[in-house]
Amino acid sequence: MGKYVRLTYVSAAALICGLGISGHAQAGGYAVREQSTQFMGTSFAGDAAGGDLSSMFWNPAAAASANGINFSSNYTLLLPDSHVTATGGDFLAERYSPNSGGYSIDAIVPASYANYQLSDRWFLGLALNSPFGFTTGPSNTWAGSPIENTSKIFTLDINPTLAYKVTPQITVGAGVQIEYFKISESSGAGSLGPLAWTGRTSSLDDWGVGATAGVIWQPSALTSLGLGYRGQVEVNPSGDCSGRGLTNIQAGNPSGCYVNGNGVAVHSSVTLPDSLTLSGRQQVTPQLALLGTIEWTDWSLIHPVSAYNSAGTAVDALHVGFDDGWFFAIGAEYAYSPRLTLRTGLSYEVSPVTDANRTQFLPDANRWTPSVGASYKWSDRITVDLAYSHIFFNDAHFTETATVAPFVTFTLLDAVAKTDVDVVSLGLKYKFAGAAALEPYK
Repeated sequence: MGKYVRLTYVSAAALICGLGISGHAQAGGYAVREQSTQFMGTSFAGDAAGGDLSSMFWNPAAAASANGINFSSNYTLLLPDSHVTATGGDFLAERYSPNSGGYSIDAIVPASYANYQLSDRWFLGLALNSPFGFTTGPSNTWAGSPIENTSKIFTLDINPTLAYKVTPQITVGAGVQIEYFKISESSGAGSLGPLAWTGRTSSLDDWGVGATAGVIWQPSALTSLGLGYRGQVEVNPSGDCSGRGLTNIQAGNPSGCYVNGNGVAVHSSVTLPDSLTLSGRQQVTPQLALLGTIEWTDWSLIHPVSAYNSAGTAVDALHVGFDDGWFFAIGAEYAYSPRLTLRTGLSYEVSPVTDANRTQFLPDANRWTPSVGASYKWSDRITVDLAYSHIFFNDAHFTETATVAPFVTFTLLDAVAKTDVDVVSLGLKYKFAGAAALEPYK
């Protein structure tokens, strides 16, 4: 077991080296899909059907995908090109700049996985990921700055799993999510009718716990089907809020986050959504395999979020509301040689953020993503993965309104966000040992 302990340290260090995740979320809502270099090469088609340790993110039964002791580390570079342009609204009329400038920043997303084979049937796994996260923020002071200047969500998920081979064809798995969540926001100064504000900042964080579960069925040596579930994680973040912004006024607290001129301690409640992923892999010829994925995410449970002070009074508000999210992908994998495997794929995602509920906080939209990738088996122990994707987002139109008194509603901003993203990923797999000398499970 000493080797596994050392392997856990290696996995943790690999993730910690990349904890500066930020940038535009690459899955619907504020989810981050880039958790595997190998499956990025197929646009995440087949991601819950096993065949690689990184499949554990979507299906914990994939902890049994490799015998012995194995480690996988993946690093994905996100290069977004995103900007927002105001086309109307009161703030534009007040002669604020219509252009946000760059609205997202480059980012690196790390993800690491390890497994340890306990017997011929039992496998222990560990996944370290950042499943939710984004940063938005203009490079200019513009017409949206008085509403929301910067927004950031960061998560760290520690996911130990256990997989069991019920039969040679059926593997089940379950795991625990131990998740850290942090949200930070700021807004600029502005005025609206008789109201004026200087801007506010807030930062809250907490730890939460959830579950994962899944099954992989291999009815033949040529077919693999996987169904994976990632459960909800409830967090009750607390932190501080200072200043006076429009969101304070919308929360019914026009004095802002002030007590005797100082910031206030605040707390809130957030539920991170659950998801269900169905994937398949079919070997068509000895060289060619076809893959597919359908995924549903329960984003409709996201409702407006309020922050409260110690007296239970709402002092800040985040007006969000999502629909459920859907993701579809098809892909292919071709074994060009015993050492080189080539991949390609195409995905389409129906964003939970629609024209009816889109805000400046998260101007997300539907997107198409074509991808290519490859794996090179450097040696019996080392495999290197590479992948590239380009994400084409639909234009994201939105309107921001605010009710600051009974029956008094302002149209603050009409705008459109335009985004596309280049994504490059590098992965390294290392096999520490095989399954030799394991005692059969009894």
